[in-house]
Amino acid sequence: MTHLATNGAGIIHDWEFAYQGMSGEDVRENVKEGQFGIWEDTGKNINLALVVGAYEGLGYGESIGKMISREGLDIPETDLLAEEAADDISKDPEHSAAALDLYSTLQKNNIKPGFLEIPHPWKKYSVQCASYDLKIPFTGHPMIGHDIIYNHPLNHGAAIGRTALTDFLYYTSSVSNIEDGVYLSIGSAIMSPMIFEKALSMAQNLEIQRGSHIDNHFMLIADLARSDWDWAKNGEPTHDNPAYYLRYCKTFNRMGGEMHFISADNRDFLIELYHILAGDSSD
Repeated sequence: MTHLATNGAGIIHDWEFAYQGMSGEDVRENVKEGQFGIWEDTGKNINLALVVGAYEGLGYGESIGKMISREGLDIPETDLLAEEAADDISKDPEHSAAALDLYSTLQKNNIKPGFLEIPHPWKKYSVQCASYDLKIPFTGHPMIGHDIIYNHPLNHGAAIGRTALTDFLYYTSSVSNIEDGVYLSIGSAIMSPMIFEKALSMAQNLEIQRGSHIDNHFMLIADLARSDWDWAKNGEPTHDNPAYYLRYCKTFNRMGGEMHFISADNRDFLIELYHILAGDSSD
């Protein structure tokens, strides 16, 4: 494996498993009470990790993976941040802006400098932590307003934008190396196909400028939804066929290479894939 990616929710659930050993809530009941997603620990820690990560030049997933792995965050002195912001405004305005974002967050929320300890008793179960420790890119691809961290006062749009853009470029870099490679899209009906097509287009543009082309890549799309349409054999269905509106199949089918779709439960698929790769599958 050379790259892992997920959406904003995947980042949150993985973090909550590492932090508290569980993840989930009664959505219907908590929305009715005006309490859905209003969780101090999740909102504070993830948002703070993203503001710190943006200042450190990290990506979205890497910011959270580092916090889990180190079980805490390095909080700089506000005076240092103010100095950096002033010094870098002409030579590195992006870093200057990130320093000001962190300065503002620390000031408004009275967060003290030093190492902020955040225990993660179950971090051995975290994919983000393992990826950070093994130096395998794990990118997060959020959508504004989709996740419960937007409910918290520490939420910072600029930090989310900086870290998410960094991760999109990491992701695109990996896609640029997909020739003779495999891409697995597991249970992602929108995010995976949408970012893949933009990333591949960017990568293909550069490859063409070099006098080459990305053609030999294999894409396996797994989703719980059923589809009777044979994309590999029949190509793209017409607009009056419901199969045309399966975004993940339609998009990946347009990406060149070879695409196959399998209807399967995500967990069953991953467990069976693990057994096959480990050489202990009965099939």
